[in-house]
Amino acid sequence: MHNRTPPIRLTTPGSTSLHITTSITLPLRMNGVVESPHAMASQIFICEGEILGIAGLEGQGHQALLKTLFGAGLWAGCKETKMRFRGEIINFSHPSHAVNFGLGYVPGDRAAEGLILTLPIRLNLVLPGLRKKAPFGFIRWNQEEKIMEKAINALSIKVPSSRNLVKYLSGGNQQKVVLGKWLAADTHVFIFDEATRGFDIGTRSEIYSILRNFQFSCHLS
Repeated sequence: MHNRTPPIRLTTPGSTSLHITTSITLPLRMNGVVESPHAMASQIFICEGEILGIAGLEGQGHQALLKTLFGAGLWAGCKETKMRFRGEIINFSHPSHAVNFGLGYVPGDRAAEGLILTLPIRLNLVLPGLRKKAPFGFIRWNQEEKIMEKAINALSIKVPSSRNLVKYLSGGNQQKVVLGKWLAADTHVFIFDEATRGFDIGTRSEIYSILRNFQFSCHLS
């Protein structure tokens, strides 16, 4: 069998881009009986050009933590989450705040949370960046078309037309549209929740290659 895992390119991480401190209160169990709450603090440092993985069993809180970082809800039991992004202390109370700071979230359920299936591919690709690129509500479609074409070509999204509804794409191409919309929005920090879950080995290999390319550049040039 051919090796379907893309080769690793060694990189030297840059300066710390994101510093996360969480304070969590968990129930302390002894012999199945809840005795008292137990406080636990943790810190995460993420450097530019670095891929950091957070592992955990289903339902153990890692998915809720990712949503908390993106401002999409508060992790149950989490007393507070402090983040320092590029030296600035931030607290995202809404996903739009995170997007403005250059964060993007790729959810585990792309159909329910990552895409608007009843809209065309082109609108799904430009939505996250509209607040920056069309602050007064006027979309310059000539400019957006160029960005869309670059995203489609950069991620090898197989589409007959960007005007087609995104729901008619294959699962792998839908996931690429989710990645492409954040790439088109000038995202600097990508938060992935099970980025390759449910895909075959070939599609997984493609997504791994895309993630490693993101280490070197998150811009459409």
